[in-house]
Amino acid sequence: MKKEKIKKRKTFDLRLTRTEVAHLRDLFSVVLPPDVKKTLSQHLAELEDRSFVEEKLWDKVVDLCNDAAVPLDDEAPDYIVAPAGPPPMSVFHLSSDSMENEEDQSQEEDSED
Repeated sequence: MKKEKIKKRKTFDLRLTRTEVAHLRDLFSVVLPPDVKKTLSQHLAELEDRSFVEEKLWDKVVDLCNDAAVPLDDEAPDYIVAPAGPPPMSVFHLSSDSMENEEDQSQEEDSED
């Protein structure tokens, strides 16, 4: 009977201050509208097919928060991505090249008929 080799993954150390741990917690906690049921991190993980990785990473952040006495859950602040005002609008001049190209295409279509 052959023993299957267990593939070890290389890990990296990251030393963080208490404030950095809190910031990391906050980054993982930013929710997105309209239903505010999923965080930005969860949405990104789903998009990249890394939900399992995101869950395990969040577990590590929770452990760090507990070790550093950084508040979690109801004791932690909540954040949401939302518009802060109307998007900036402006009027732009279309280049004359783009207008000439449209006229050329229109004339070619007319000549084909």
